[in-house]
Amino acid sequence: MMEDLRRISFGGGDFIWFQPYCISFRFKGLFDRELPKTMHFTLAYNEDSPDINLHVTNNLSDEYDKPKVVIVIANKEIFKEKIEAFGADMLRLFLEPINFRPVQKRPKWGRHQQTTFLSFDDLEKNSFKNNHRDSLYQTLKQHFPQKKGKGRYRMMPSLPGGLKKWAKSNWNQQIIWDHLKPFQLSTAPLSPQAGYFRSSVYEGAAIICNGVVYRIRHNVAPRQLADAFLGTAVVEQLWQQIVKAIAITNGAENYHQTLNTIPPIRLFDAFEKAKV
Repeated sequence: MMEDLRRISFGGGDFIWFQPYCISFRFKGLFDRELPKTMHFTLAYNEDSPDINLHVTNNLSDEYDKPKVVIVIANKEIFKEKIEAFGADMLRLFLEPINFRPVQKRPKWGRHQQTTFLSFDDLEKNSFKNNHRDSLYQTLKQHFPQKKGKGRYRMMPSLPGGLKKWAKSNWNQQIIWDHLKPFQLSTAPLSPQAGYFRSSVYEGAAIICNGVVYRIRHNVAPRQLADAFLGTAVVEQLWQQIVKAIAITNGAENYHQTLNTIPPIRLFDAFEKAKV
């Protein structure tokens, strides 16, 4: 369905646009600022440049003369290294250990009282997977319809509710129920494994790694992630830069009026200075 996904619109002028050399996006209230419908942000990663950059653009005029301010620049290789090094810290932000006492089956107990687990890998191997995908496809087709133009889709407000209804359907619940297996930490795989976990204290998606069961935190704010990655001082600097860039771009009529207004932050130079 979405192999050719290029652009997702959300209504009210908000969108994400995927291109080979950049990702453009606009959301109401992003960075606590209401953007005019003509403005959007772009994360650019041109092949012929060693850097990536984040800039804001106002589509008021000719494609080559529209107001634009580059907010931040980062070297691609250094950025990749930092992201890889940040992996463990990022997992700690998004994953929360589940404390539970495994309950194993006894003759007088029903299966609902067991501690059980169904790995998504096992689910993928079963013969019903094609029917499972087809039912998900029909749900997505209803709440995530394709628009005119190749690769363009619209995310309806009803999508979260539609997916929840699909996941909670009797058919899906029966699949999970039929394939859950008794779970013991002593026999849990050491390599990460995602799946559906059911215990007396938690039921839902989980990741098992190194003998620990983790649930996924859904309340991690983007600012928390940025602070953990770059540090509060650098994030504050970036925040002020973004606010300035929005104001300058919004008040300009062409590119020349935004040229050389504020120098972009060289991200990891700022990061190193903040550590001193």
